[in-house]
Amino acid sequence: MRKLIVFSLSVLVLSGIKGADTRPFLEQNGLVVMEVESSPLAGDWKLENSVTPYLGTCYYTWRRGGATSITSAGQGVLSYKVKISKPGTYNFRFRSYHNYPADQTQQNDTWVRMDSGNWVKCYQVNSASGSWNFKCTFEIGHDHVAPAYQLTAGTHTLQLSGRSYGHSVDRIHLYTDDVLNPEYPFYPESPREGDTGLRLVKNNAALHTIPGVCGIAYDITGRKVYDTGRKGCYIFVAPDQGNNNIISHVKYK
Repeated sequence: MRKLIVFSLSVLVLSGIKGADTRPFLEQNGLVVMEVESSPLAGDWKLENSVTPYLGTCYYTWRRGGATSITSAGQGVLSYKVKISKPGTYNFRFRSYHNYPADQTQQNDTWVRMDSGNWVKCYQVNSASGSWNFKCTFEIGHDHVAPAYQLTAGTHTLQLSGRSYGHSVDRIHLYTDDVLNPEYPFYPESPREGDTGLRLVKNNAALHTIPGVCGIAYDITGRKVYDTGRKGCYIFVAPDQGNNNIISHVKYK
């Protein structure tokens, strides 16, 4: 029998911009997923939806100045609180997009910092131009390093700041090295502290009915989290990954 893997349970959300909800996102099994629009627009970030396929309800693009304009750090700050229960090294990735044909080193970066630390340029590599992907690198002085943060248990604040005109950001993943498929784009957004119930995530997933078996589901560790014995339910399932399906929403009949 195929296992049904559940990654998060949280409040039902059927919205575009979620507004100024400042509650922290909860790390689960070493993974935090945040849509960029979970932080309200600031500065010259613009809500856009013309370049597909984006996740969530939209993406943000920095639009200060002209085609090759660069903005100093600390402008148009987007803030995302995360609550860590599993301390350790967390890889940082944002799903971003750039496509400036005249020069692929332009329009490809955004400032990033954690917990009021130094702002660091995070750029989408040139080979990734013209597509949404998680290929990004920190530039620290003359060094180019894989983005990561050492996080203690507790609440931390990740911030983005506009840098290159035309750089678009869609979503953010923080994850430890033991997370399976950490850049999988259809993971549901992580729950926030205090959420209850089930989250409905717009992730281009198909609607399926699986009678008889969907009263039982498992999380990523294989631990059973549902066993209601109910027959028949609707589930939103992300695109197939081998022998598993990833559930973003479950609703019993």
